[in-house]
Amino acid sequence: MILSAEIGRRVAADHASAGGRRAHPSLLARLATSGYGWRMPLSDFPLRASVAVSDIDRAVAFYEGALGLPVVRSGPSAKIAGGSRVYRSGGDDALNVYQSTTAGTSQATVATWYVDDLDQIVAQLTDDGVEFLRYEGLIHDDLGVTARAGGGRIAWFQDPDGNIFALESDR
Repeated sequence: MILSAEIGRRVAADHASAGGRRAHPSLLARLATSGYGWRMPLSDFPLRASVAVSDIDRAVAFYEGALGLPVVRSGPSAKIAGGSRVYRSGGDDALNVYQSTTAGTSQATVATWYVDDLDQIVAQLTDDGVEFLRYEGLIHDDLGVTARAGGGRIAWFQDPDGNIFALESDR
């Protein structure tokens, strides 16, 4: 959080370092204010999805086994020792999985992987025991893939708790 006085000091310092000509564009963008006179640019920080599961051991078998996600670290979840995992995907820490009584309550897609070869990934995951969803009103191919609104293709699957994930491709 950058307070208004601090923003003013930064603008003045940037202005002086530019020979009195201008403030840096990123600093000016941060001056776009909310009602509080400051804003926190979340686009500067990584975003990670968090998914609640009812049984961490069953989730580990699914996320590490069927999906092949490498675990980065494990730790406690509330009062449950070893009740959480952080998984890597796309070269970065991407998915928090934690044991909770709220597991599987969302009916929306909780996270999406963007893949190059959707058919190959869906076929491999199917071979590994992942079942793909078919929604009424959509036309799915034999693998469970359907056209995506706006172009491309998409397929959905659930974890053992009913959390919904998607795989998307522009091809």
